Amino acid sequence: MLPEEPNVDGREVTKIVLRLETGEKRSRRFLTGDKVQILYDFARASGQRGKFDLIINFPKKVLADRQATLEEAGLVPSASVFVSVE
Repeated sequence: MLPEEPNVDGREVTKIVLRLETGEKRSRRFLTGDKVQILYDFARASGQRGKFDLIINFPKKVLADRQATLEEAGLVPSASVFVSVE
């Protein structure tokens, strides 16, 4: 279950655009201190099923360290994250 979306804009908040394998986009704000795991939870809550990875394109990498914060993963102040189905 996802926590309530932060309703503030500022240094502690990042905006993530998630692109599902269907091509659909979902957008949501998260706290910069949230863990990468929350993005996997967000993808599942958005309807993603099965085994998948989350990747970013700039620089291209898999978001494999689910315990890293969004800030540590380089997803601040905003980022596009893509679902990659195995």
